[in-house]
Amino acid sequence: MLVATLLTWNAYYSNSHPGAAKISGSVFFILFPPSIGLMTTESASKPEQIMIIVLLVIGNGGIYWLISFLVRRLRGLAEEP
Repeated sequence: MLVATLLTWNAYYSNSHPGAAKISGSVFFILFPPSIGLMTTESASKPEQIMIIVLLVIGNGGIYWLISFLVRRLRGLAEEP
């Protein structure tokens, strides 16, 4: 969740500060598919931007939780005799 939060913050900051360094968009789309929702923050008010970012962080965390859950489940099944 920390990585997702930091990348989301970086995307928001680089969008609102044109001179700031930007991370390639493909990094977000590969690692954090819900991050495409950041495009909706361009015309949103500050409270709406905060809500969108919170939802994206939760969505990104949920994806990795699900992947972790499935991997642990499969490893548990593979270790049984």
